[in-house]
Amino acid sequence: MIAPAPLASSPSFERARNLSGLLWWFFVINFGVTALWLASAPVLLVWPEIGSFNLDDTIVSMAGLPMPERIRAVAALVVSTLPALVLLYHAIQVFGCFRKGEVFAARPIAHIRAAGFWTIVWAFAPSAAQLILQGHVRMKFEPALLAFGIATFIAAHVMAEAQRIADENASIL
Repeated sequence: MIAPAPLASSPSFERARNLSGLLWWFFVINFGVTALWLASAPVLLVWPEIGSFNLDDTIVSMAGLPMPERIRAVAALVVSTLPALVLLYHAIQVFGCFRKGEVFAARPIAHIRAAGFWTIVWAFAPSAAQLILQGHVRMKFEPALLAFGIATFIAAHVMAEAQRIADENASIL
């Protein structure tokens, strides 16, 4: 099946496309920095002097930790950062679509939905990291991230329904 050509956008949408391009670059750069950070995390196992982590708002150096605790600290770092990396990937995809003029289409809607889901996961990442570090969880999450993730997830479903209605109306004509 051949995908339909995107509809011509209004002249006022050009500004939104340009801003989407700027956001696309912003997210690409942040994705690269975050990916590099995650890729370098295992270095902390062999060179612990360069790293420290935040435990209950106190900075703890990894230099004095025995290897099992260093492994848990690196795992906690990865668990707390990986949802952000996946979220950045979906943001790149969303704004890549927007800068091409794809708005109410299946691809950006799917990425918006995924971004909402990963924002929700990221809201609970501190609890997962604490479980890895300390073996127990004191429920700790980011309420703003949770609310934003839920709202984004719901907005994607609303967009999908709007697209379905538009497709249905177009088929009637």
